[in-house]
Amino acid sequence: MAAMSPSKRRLQKELTSLIREPPPGVHVDEDLTSQNLTQWIVHMEGAKGTLYEGEQFQLQFRFSSKYPFDSPEVTFIGGNIPIHPHIYSNGHICLSILTEDWSPALSVQSICLSIVSMLSSCKEKKRPPDNSFYVKTCSKNPKKTKWWYHDLQDKNISLKLLLIAAIKAAEIGGSEVIAVHNQAKFEIQSKGKTKEGINDPVTEADYRSHCAMVHSLLETFPSITVISEETSKNCDKITVSNIKNNINNLNDYDIKDEIININDITVWIDPLDATKEFTENLLQYVTTMVCIAVKGKPVIGVIYKPFETKQNSSLFWSWTNHAVSRNLQILHKLEDEKIPILIVSQSHAGQIYNVSKIAFGKDVKIVPAAGAGYKFLEVLSGNVTAYVHMTAIKKWDICAGTAILTALGGTVTQLFDQQLISFKPHDSKELTWGLLATMSNHVWYLDKFSNI
Repeated sequence: MAAMSPSKRRLQKELTSLIREPPPGVHVDEDLTSQNLTQWIVHMEGAKGTLYEGEQFQLQFRFSSKYPFDSPEVTFIGGNIPIHPHIYSNGHICLSILTEDWSPALSVQSICLSIVSMLSSCKEKKRPPDNSFYVKTCSKNPKKTKWWYHDLQDKNISLKLLLIAAIKAAEIGGSEVIAVHNQAKFEIQSKGKTKEGINDPVTEADYRSHCAMVHSLLETFPSITVISEETSKNCDKITVSNIKNNINNLNDYDIKDEIININDITVWIDPLDATKEFTENLLQYVTTMVCIAVKGKPVIGVIYKPFETKQNSSLFWSWTNHAVSRNLQILHKLEDEKIPILIVSQSHAGQIYNVSKIAFGKDVKIVPAAGAGYKFLEVLSGNVTAYVHMTAIKKWDICAGTAILTALGGTVTQLFDQQLISFKPHDSKELTWGLLATMSNHVWYLDKFSNI
């Protein structure tokens, strides 16, 4: 019996997953598909509360031998073609992930979710304005059409693909940081003083990492909102590879996709956390970070430690309610949390120690450290019980850590007004009311500090 090709193995895996756990309103025709694995019929029902509620549709998928590196040919067929501004009466669909935004990380499920989302967000049933001309002149294969995607309001993107992009961006940024560190010398400038009176340096590594990370994200998602600690400087000198086809990071994870409108997404990046320590060669504190917020809520976080040499201890990531990196699944928990162990910024460890003695008593332990990413990981690993910051802090410092810690059941709030933190694009980029991050007993810690 001939061995199954890589393309058909991938299709068989996707088919099994789609049959076992289909998205709402979607099911595959098992009888037809089992006869020919390269041509599927998928049934779709209009979602409740939408213009298409209760309507039944059929999608036809055709796969080439190059799948998943080549996108499938997808069309509506049958007697009921949805009347939609991006769906032609011959069943062709104007959807970017079917052509230029396709990636091997996407799947049949991703396409179905994107089409369901497109139908559900429709405000008026109508055909595209050029429907009559297109139907008369187009090729039978919609992939031969040169589509023009102009309506960003209807642009949906895959969060699975965005997670892959975030991981790769953090790694690319880390590579730039290492490259600068390995130079004989590099320039150090100053942004001024922090509120604690500490010099706030910026280096070539900050700028190069920023350029690489932002470019890699915008190369794949040109219209996405990216907020970075740094600004672009000599970015034309930085070259990065396109990350669309980089799927190796998640090959061993069975992750269901989610399709989100691009206008609801904000990407926060910190190209080099702990710059001061980087210049002092205290490299254990250095991280690069990427955070994906949906409607202001951090749902994907990536923290990368470029100088970490211990195996499986450099890259940490999470996607809330979907998956976390395996090194986060095996973190140990403190056996005894009766004695608070607080990790704090080195610049104001003395101030927090004095306050904490009043709040918790003389047995409280203070661990001075640098870098917000490092501190979040210490909380996650169980080496400390809480991360406390009493002064202002930037949101790009804490977004990724917040996403990872909350995905694992922890809590992150402001310290003094005890509110959850929003990461919308037009929110203030600075947190002024301090920070508290814990894996447990969060309210107890808040109460202790509120009594001071």
